[in-house]
Amino acid sequence: MTVKITTINLLRFLKWIPGLLKNPLPTIIKITNKYGDLVQFNLTKSQKLILVNHPNYIKHILKDNQENYSRRKAIKPLEPFLGDGLFMSEGKLWEQMHQLVKPSFHDEQIKNYYSCIKTETTQFINSWKSKPKGSLVDVELEINILMLKILIKTQLSNSTEIDFIEIIKCLRILLSTASFANQKIDYAKTKLSKFIGVKFKEDKKTIQALNRLNEIILSIRNNAKEKPESIGFVLQILEQAKEKNIITDQQVRDEMMNFIFAGFDTTASALTWTLYCIAKHKNYQESIQEEVKLHASTGLSLDEIAQTDSVKMIIQESMRLFPPVWSFHRVSINEDKLGDFIIPANSYIMICPYALHRHTELWEKPNEFYPEHFKPGNFQGKAFTYIPFGQGKRMCIGKPLAMAELQLIFTMFMSELNFELETNKEPIIVPGIIIKSKKPLLMNITSLTN
Repeated sequence: MTVKITTINLLRFLKWIPGLLKNPLPTIIKITNKYGDLVQFNLTKSQKLILVNHPNYIKHILKDNQENYSRRKAIKPLEPFLGDGLFMSEGKLWEQMHQLVKPSFHDEQIKNYYSCIKTETTQFINSWKSKPKGSLVDVELEINILMLKILIKTQLSNSTEIDFIEIIKCLRILLSTASFANQKIDYAKTKLSKFIGVKFKEDKKTIQALNRLNEIILSIRNNAKEKPESIGFVLQILEQAKEKNIITDQQVRDEMMNFIFAGFDTTASALTWTLYCIAKHKNYQESIQEEVKLHASTGLSLDEIAQTDSVKMIIQESMRLFPPVWSFHRVSINEDKLGDFIIPANSYIMICPYALHRHTELWEKPNEFYPEHFKPGNFQGKAFTYIPFGQGKRMCIGKPLAMAELQLIFTMFMSELNFELETNKEPIIVPGIIIKSKKPLLMNITSLTN
């Protein structure tokens, strides 16, 4: 395989730094448009940042030679938060934990979650219907609360009294400190502190947020012990494994933290931006509302309607334009070859789904909302062209549950509600680890029966 690589020295890289720190998404697209699908930034003599934006190259890193590319090394700022949980662990520990929690995402088990998903979603729909006419809803925040409730009640405990907004606030503090921009700022601080001999203090807000989440996790576990009938499926698996000395008490904590970190926010982001897309493109909203109504009139259940191609296509296209996790990061352990290009050991690899999903040579209408991209059969053999859940062995274990939740909840929304944007102004995206809107994503939500 002949690989075209563009090498950028430090001086040329400096001009891109303001854009990468302030507004990385359009900046990365500009870089790939200008320099191609494989760009190596020589930050120092020994440190390389390699931006990868082609399915063949991504397949090599995430699948063909995945053992040579460490995720843990690339996201070390999350270590105090996530410990040795599924998201952070590697090697034998990851294999063990992956096998342990995998049953919670089997199709039959997912069906057991439907009752809770429907109950919580129905309550949210009713709360939106009851709002005064003309009132605006912060959709991103409300959807996060909905998805967090469903996660905790299905996976951890269904009887715990929890301040869901507090959890979301704590998570946002922790995720902000681990964002791409803040990682680079912290790296510069570390280098500076070594040079001048001054140790920078840890951020108090970060420490307080982590301590509070640890307290909440402990309270969930204690509540589940007092009320065994309330325990969620994942927590039950973890506690039973601990009792059998398969895992430690600390590992139970780490896995719970990993589930809270990765188990709702990405799905909430996908659903939020799906609602944004259909609110912006009213023709698609009206079309799917009519289709849901038609299917319901023929006797299909919501569960069955949720599995239709049209529902899935809209969700997939929304995640193409707004992938919840906008970048994946790896560090090369040993020197590797990508075709005729040598990737040095200890190189920092960035894969940006946001840019890949807008690649002008891979998509018919790369910058438009066009669900027809995902017509059945269109994506055979193109697994590494579309990667909102990652790919390879480390692809998101919760993908089956996430897609089931997205399709069912979206269908329920479309059967009863209409979504209208407060403004046609394009939202500014803040790319932390998960993409968010800089300002509240406000919508006017009304009942279809009004």
